[in-house]
Amino acid sequence: MKKSILILGITSASMLTTVIAGPSIATVVNKKSPTIEQVTQEEIAKITQLELTSFGKNILASQVTNLNIALSILVPNTTTSGVRFSLKLQEPSIVNDAEGSLGVILVASLDNSIQEKKINVNGFRVNNQDEINAKIDLEIQNELDIINTLITKNLASSTLASNVNDTNINDFINTPVSINGVVFSLKVQLNSANNTTGTLGVVLIGSKSGRSLNKNINVSGFRIFNEVEAVENLLLDILGRISTISTTTLAKTVLPSSVTPQNINQYLILPSIDLATGVTLRLRVGQINSQNDFNGTLPVVLEASRNNITREKNFAVSGFATLSEIVNEVTRREIQTELDKITGISLTPAAASALPSIVNNANITQYLQTPATSNGVIFSLQTKNPSIFNDADGQISVTLTGTRSNISVEKTFSVQGFNNNANITNAQITADINKELAGIVSIATKPAASSVLPSLVNNQNINEYLNVPNESNGVSFKLELQSPLVFHDRNGSLTINLVASKSGISSTKSIEVSGFMKRITFEFNQITSLSLRAGSSTVLPTITNSNPNLDSFINVPAISNGIRFSISFPQGVSQNNQRGTHDVVLTASQAGQESLSKTITTTGWLSTTQLFTKLNQANLPSNETNAYLHQLYEWLFKGEVGKLNFRNLLREHYLRGSQQAETTFTNSINSLMRNDLWVDGLSIQTRNNQRTLIVNFTAPDSITLTEKISHLESGARKGEFELGNFSNLTIASVDTLTQVGLNPLPKTVRDGLSLVDKQPPYIVNSFSFTNGSTSVQQSQISQSGWIIYSNGNNLSISSRIFNDGRDRAILGNTNIRITDLAFGPSIGISYRQNATSISLFSKEHYGL
Repeated sequence: MKKSILILGITSASMLTTVIAGPSIATVVNKKSPTIEQVTQEEIAKITQLELTSFGKNILASQVTNLNIALSILVPNTTTSGVRFSLKLQEPSIVNDAEGSLGVILVASLDNSIQEKKINVNGFRVNNQDEINAKIDLEIQNELDIINTLITKNLASSTLASNVNDTNINDFINTPVSINGVVFSLKVQLNSANNTTGTLGVVLIGSKSGRSLNKNINVSGFRIFNEVEAVENLLLDILGRISTISTTTLAKTVLPSSVTPQNINQYLILPSIDLATGVTLRLRVGQINSQNDFNGTLPVVLEASRNNITREKNFAVSGFATLSEIVNEVTRREIQTELDKITGISLTPAAASALPSIVNNANITQYLQTPATSNGVIFSLQTKNPSIFNDADGQISVTLTGTRSNISVEKTFSVQGFNNNANITNAQITADINKELAGIVSIATKPAASSVLPSLVNNQNINEYLNVPNESNGVSFKLELQSPLVFHDRNGSLTINLVASKSGISSTKSIEVSGFMKRITFEFNQITSLSLRAGSSTVLPTITNSNPNLDSFINVPAISNGIRFSISFPQGVSQNNQRGTHDVVLTASQAGQESLSKTITTTGWLSTTQLFTKLNQANLPSNETNAYLHQLYEWLFKGEVGKLNFRNLLREHYLRGSQQAETTFTNSINSLMRNDLWVDGLSIQTRNNQRTLIVNFTAPDSITLTEKISHLESGARKGEFELGNFSNLTIASVDTLTQVGLNPLPKTVRDGLSLVDKQPPYIVNSFSFTNGSTSVQQSQISQSGWIIYSNGNNLSISSRIFNDGRDRAILGNTNIRITDLAFGPSIGISYRQNATSISLFSKEHYGL
């Protein structure tokens, strides 16, 4: 007969009554709980000694006070029964600094119960501690010196040295026994394991009286590494890191007993591992029993193989179908078959007068007929949660549930035939819609509308450009385009349909909306640049000063969608020879529309840099040279501009040379400057073995000149101004001057000519090398004939450079020749002035 234990009850908080029923014996055991005083006394009795902290070990016992006692001596932890401990000094104090001992009182407390116990604590620092420490260290060192080898245990021969650590070292190596009070311990020397030789570096630590010394000992006898073992360890490591085998979705549809070696991979997923290990994994079916089909688990063996070495790991894989699930699935399919036979739910007569929204699970059978039981399947109807209905068309969604053997399958039906809102409130709804539509006479545009043509609006983007009216009195609105589309790109208007809806009823109103982009604006915005006609790239922009027909230089956009384009000069300076650009005003016009204009900078004209780069080429064909000289002439030497600029050639040439006060020489200067000279043309010739730019000039009447040396006077009308050494030019502009290594040093000069003729002040340009200029740049500049420096439409031709504070002429020179003297042009009067700086200005500078 079996014995049984019955717990009959608890009579009080401190009494447990238990009846043990046997064949013929019944025993009642009463156990009394200890009192608080007993618990406190038992816990304090367990403590027989106290340990010092590191702080306590380094101070004399006489230095301990009640304030630092807890810092010096470790206070016992609170017990599981709740007893707390504290320390205080004995009174009178019992201190022995010679032996390092101190008498203390251990106090235990629990609720109102307090127990005390006197304990003598040793280990404090003594008066002669340093001598003692030295003696102890010597004793430890003597014992360490005796030990030169350590003996391994049997387990070491089967363990790699690399598997030994501070935690398990004593499992493999015998720690020397204590001797003369010296206690030994072992630690692993860092990075000392050698699996190839089976050795391990060990730190032997000797300790006595709180002092420790150590020495390193190399220990042999550990297992030596081999490849087979490494492979085995690798296989075991890989298997150890695989904790589960995952199933495919098909596993849930079959019993474990259906899995075979042939189809196992259809149901199980082989774990993935690093292919670099060379390890191959394979799954096979374990021993299957009937219990596996009952609980849906499959015993599986995972094999890991490499180099004909194989290790296995067993798994119990869940996730397969159970017998009960298979049975339930059969039942579920039979229920589904019965549900499939039902194609609709019939209404009761009451449904015709009820809105779908009033149907709930409590009254659903008043309006819908539940199908009869079929083949043991019982049917029931429920509304959706939340309810899905449409009062507008008298429709509701319901769930038909078929149940057999506690298995249920659901099917959703949409049931029509209820009453609907249209039959109740259509007239009122229509009136509400028409009232709201009547109140809307216009549709506001969004800012984006002004940037799109009406013809580009569609039903997908219409709300990006127009504001849809807000819902009002339950009437909502949307915007649609008319079909076919009604738009007017010319004036930026679009006719749309405003659709108002409420409770499934809609009405439409046509509204014309303006404020879209007009066609003229669209076409105008498409043009952001203008191209030049053929040949314009070889002429300076200032060519239009003498030929204002811009259409002959710039391609005017063709007529587009009835939009005409024209170009004209803007206000102010429009040409920039320095950059080769010309500003023009593009105007778009259309009948009945306001014209639009904007300034466009055309590029690709001949620039000053390109012009002088060509003229700097000694081997340029003469026809091209003449064409570029013609551009220079048209720009700076033609007409009134040419007369004024020719004076600039003379004024700098002469004034810099007229340091002497000679009346005849001064008269000759004035005769040239004050006469109405004009420039006939430009050419480049070789003079005195130098490439020379020649400016041919003519005076209306004979000019009386005095030869500078012989003072012979002669009359002449024609002459030449020479710019000698016109080669190896340094060409720069206000934008690129510093790139060639020069700083500009402009100086404004008011000479007599500018004062008398009221001309603008004259500008003299000289240059200094930049701080960053290279020796190569300086050499190239020093070998140049002239520095050609352009700033907008103004030009400086200079042969001066101020690189060290001194006026140093290193570049070209100028010369005046009178060519039609009576005694012949070959004996012309020569006024030669070497270094010079000549400033030539555009018509804007002179106010022309």
